[in-house]
Amino acid sequence: MPQLLPVFICIADAGGSGYLQVTVGFFRFCYSTIDMNLRVLLNLPHFSGAAEGGNLYRYAVFGPVPLHNVPTVSHPLSGLPATSIEWASVCLQLFFSDHPCLFLPDLSMIIYYTGSEGKCPPGARRMKDVLVLNCFKRDDYARDFNRAISRLPGQADIHPVRMTDLEPAFELTPFSHLIISGSETSALDDYPWTSSLEELVRKWVETKKPVLGICYGHQFLARVLAGVECVRPARPPEFGWAEVTLAPCALFEGMKRLTAMVSHYDEVISLPSDFTVLAETKRCGIHAFQYRDYPVWGIQFHPEYGQKEAEFIFQQVRKSDPVAEEWFIGTLPQSGELAHCKQVFDNFLAM
Repeated sequence: MPQLLPVFICIADAGGSGYLQVTVGFFRFCYSTIDMNLRVLLNLPHFSGAAEGGNLYRYAVFGPVPLHNVPTVSHPLSGLPATSIEWASVCLQLFFSDHPCLFLPDLSMIIYYTGSEGKCPPGARRMKDVLVLNCFKRDDYARDFNRAISRLPGQADIHPVRMTDLEPAFELTPFSHLIISGSETSALDDYPWTSSLEELVRKWVETKKPVLGICYGHQFLARVLAGVECVRPARPPEFGWAEVTLAPCALFEGMKRLTAMVSHYDEVISLPSDFTVLAETKRCGIHAFQYRDYPVWGIQFHPEYGQKEAEFIFQQVRKSDPVAEEWFIGTLPQSGELAHCKQVFDNFLAM
């Protein structure tokens, strides 16, 4: 029987309105395949069940609930009457027990709080607000990247922003993590938004909040923090599936090597002593780095793309560059080899 498992509950105060808003997210496991991560903003004052797409997805809905109707315990929420995370858990368990069509032999929940800083209730984890700077120029490439990065684990709220659309006075304070995307452009060249991205990177690094540069983002971090002389055209470029050897660090915790998609014409070289090199392939000596002891990470490979997405990108590269086939490397015998790529994001978001 298909198994439906809740993976997170998000609890947030509704702007001091006296209501508790809750988001419940589920993974549906069917024959060991994840079909979808369904997040529902709950907006009904009672429980209800719903089905979508021919019974493919089922979810529970409750809230916003007036706080005076919620059993109170020890922790306050925005100065309003206290409420209980355990109460939400019990209600869900009761709901599922009344609906035998939902197969839940082992109900386990992770609770994330999305309210203001400093108000995370005991027993909850704070939801991560991730700013994603999309550096692709082509609209279709930008859309494909946004679609891929949106599959980050459930504890993250993803906020993609095109660099071509970035406002001059963009506010960084609300975000806990930053991801800088790849790009079809070169980190050696200047574009109308290059100076804005450089200024944003410097401001972000000063906060010592986690940042992850992917491919172009990896090279751009090196350009800003080490100098443009630390980036050069790759000799030769890398396209295909590369085995990446990893050094022990927080970003690669639990991994010694991984197979990942690679697609780059530029590379990082000769970093100064305040950088630590963390990964390499046979063709590229700096496939990942950390800047000082800050949570500032660059990775040359692409952990965000799945196998089908990567193969589509390879097709586009072959069409635009007739000699790309000469540089193509590796094969991916089993799609399961990409599992470690997800772990990179898990580790990053845990910082």
